[in-house]
Amino acid sequence: MPSERCGTCRKFISSTDGIRCTKCNVPQHRNCVALPAKGNVAAAWRCPDCRKGDLRGNKDGTPASVRSLSTYEDASQSDSSPTLSMQRGEVDPTDFTNKDLMEEMRAMRRDLLSFRKEISELKIEVHSCVNRIDELQTRMEALENRSLAQKEVPPDVNGIINQLRADLNDRDQDLLGNDLEIRNIPEEKGENPIHLIVSVAGKLGVKLESRDIVSAERIGSRFLNATNPEGSTEPRSRALVVRMTRRDVRDELLHSARVRRNADTGDIIAGKVQRFYINERLTRTNRQLFRLARDAGRQYGWQFVWTKRGRILARRKQGDPVVRIRVENDVINNIGPIMVSTQ
Repeated sequence: MPSERCGTCRKFISSTDGIRCTKCNVPQHRNCVALPAKGNVAAAWRCPDCRKGDLRGNKDGTPASVRSLSTYEDASQSDSSPTLSMQRGEVDPTDFTNKDLMEEMRAMRRDLLSFRKEISELKIEVHSCVNRIDELQTRMEALENRSLAQKEVPPDVNGIINQLRADLNDRDQDLLGNDLEIRNIPEEKGENPIHLIVSVAGKLGVKLESRDIVSAERIGSRFLNATNPEGSTEPRSRALVVRMTRRDVRDELLHSARVRRNADTGDIIAGKVQRFYINERLTRTNRQLFRLARDAGRQYGWQFVWTKRGRILARRKQGDPVVRIRVENDVINNIGPIMVSTQ
């Protein structure tokens, strides 16, 4: 028998487990139509569905009597035989019970598969939650260790503040890169600072024009209760601050002033002749620090303390390494402590 499906259970029928209805020609499993697995079957065997329309005896509308089927039934079978009952046209209730049971089992199998899928997804979610908890625990331990380390080694807050102040002071000093400060030139009412700077440059042998100067003005209080460098008790003149257009012009004028250290105000302004001094313009912090470094240098025998491009430098003697002074601690650590006022 070729590979076909059973008309009752719709499963494939093997060549040794099937029988074909002689009326509808539909193959059936022997077990599905209540036939013994082995043994001969009447040549005119028909399936239960085809036998439902047979009439019983002489009554219309009733199934056929079992007696009319005696031509192909086995007389040795008893009335209680399932095979005989099926041949009589009676419906086997186990057919419907098996179908319902199989359908219910299929539904249970579908539910079981769905449940297993949900369990698998739940396992994945639980695994993800466990990983996140482990990650959070690791981060918490790292934070706790960092907190303990910070408690054990407190940060040098004062050192950080001093470093920031030094950085800000360096930035402010860089903004004064083209500036010069001229002191001890007598101040006159109605004076022209730019013309005065040009005259000072000529005294030092530097040819300077008005266009080389950005600005020039007196700074500080008009009268100071201090003696001037000559030892007089007359009020000290305010410093004259000038900003050049280019740094090379400023450096040339500064170099000439250092070469001619004894330059004075003669031929510049009328009145008493006195020396004037030209230096780099420093921030207030650097002025105080420079004064402190010079005092410490004199006390501890340092021969050189000077400024260059706004930086305070010091050297004990010729050939020794140069030390840069940025904060007060640099003076104490490199030169030595000194009790002086920084005001």
